[in-house]
Amino acid sequence: MPTGPLGIEDRGGVRVLTLHRGKVNALEPDLVARLLRSARDAEGDPEVRAVVLTSASRTVFCGGFDLGILGNSARDAFEAFFRSFESLFYELFLLGKPLVAALPGHAVA
Repeated sequence: MPTGPLGIEDRGGVRVLTLHRGKVNALEPDLVARLLRSARDAEGDPEVRAVVLTSASRTVFCGGFDLGILGNSARDAFEAFFRSFESLFYELFLLGKPLVAALPGHAVA
């Protein structure tokens, strides 16, 4: 089980990224930055043939943005977060290796 908000484990040629942040894996700047770095690392690693994105929870994949943090952030901080969030989705979509999302439960559309 991951010890931080994002677990990273290699299983043969598969890199498994496991969300492990609170009850619902709510997204905030640090987790988005870690996901982005981890996706880039996986793409650049010749030993990694595929990536799986999943959750440590058996009932929730991701509950969306952490409104407790982002709702209280300054406009420029939220804009920076959102740009980072957009970059994450763009890079996951165009990842140069197969990416599978193993959703064990609820996810915000």
